[in-house]
Amino acid sequence: MTSFSEPSGMFHELAENAPVGIFVIQDGVFRYVNACFAALFDDDIAGLVDHIGLLHLVMAVDRVATQQHLDNCISGEVPAIHFVVHALSKKNRVIHAEIHATHTRYHGAPAIGGVVQDISARVRAEDEPGRLAAEFRRIVDNMIDTFYRTDADGRLVLASPSALDLLGWTPEELLGQRLADLYVDPQGREAFLEKLRVGAGRVIAYEAALRRKDGTEVWIETSSHYYRDENGQICGVEGIVRNITDRKRAEAELRDSEERFRRIQELSSTGIAVHEHGCITDCNQSMGRITGYEPTELVGMDGVLLIAPEYRDIARENI
Repeated sequence: MTSFSEPSGMFHELAENAPVGIFVIQDGVFRYVNACFAALFDDDIAGLVDHIGLLHLVMAVDRVATQQHLDNCISGEVPAIHFVVHALSKKNRVIHAEIHATHTRYHGAPAIGGVVQDISARVRAEDEPGRLAAEFRRIVDNMIDTFYRTDADGRLVLASPSALDLLGWTPEELLGQRLADLYVDPQGREAFLEKLRVGAGRVIAYEAALRRKDGTEVWIETSSHYYRDENGQICGVEGIVRNITDRKRAEAELRDSEERFRRIQELSSTGIAVHEHGCITDCNQSMGRITGYEPTELVGMDGVLLIAPEYRDIARENI
């Protein structure tokens, strides 16, 4: 146990120029603080000494534990204490304060002397990986598209919750399944992996048909890549999967419609031509017979030239 009065001489100079906050608490109130301590809490020495104690600076969440530490130390039951608290400066800055303190005597009476450091930057750095992991999980869990990851054997080791809407399986049911077994085409997975190999480990907007849990097909589009360990070794594949079934259905319906139009156009005895701003882009055989041109000659022609000269201006106005 140490004992001292007001800092003086060399000790005073050391204390006042120390890069850490130094304090003495007696009867629950600061009896001494150095300039670094006052600056840490955005206050001045006169506003702290003989006016407030450590509990006034500690946030409510840590006050009970802080009081217990101080009681144990002032009683001598625990000669030295070390703990971290959330503190609040005079300007309402939240500080992670690390405190080392010991039982002492000040002007002959029991007291607590100690040092305090702001470790907020260190705490943030230590918390950052966990915060980023939690943020990544929140994004993955709430995304509409599906995030997946397979191991080197092509078995699923991770799937986001949206996999249930996409495939009818919960993420837990998908774990361990071979992704190759979900492809409608038995060679579909191998074709995908070949695209990865020739694409330097990355594919963008790759389309494939998968089989849902109920046996129905779902068309997906995926952008995926190899993921690697810290040594650069390939561990598997991960990526984002999007349901494009509605788009594929609309594309098929459009193709069917275009094919029906093509058949009707070719069978029609009426001349039919398609133009863009007057330039013919397509026509049927009947149009060729009526005009005396081959259909291939008509494509690219200004259609207005097929109209009698006296009516061309009217035709141009109505195109």
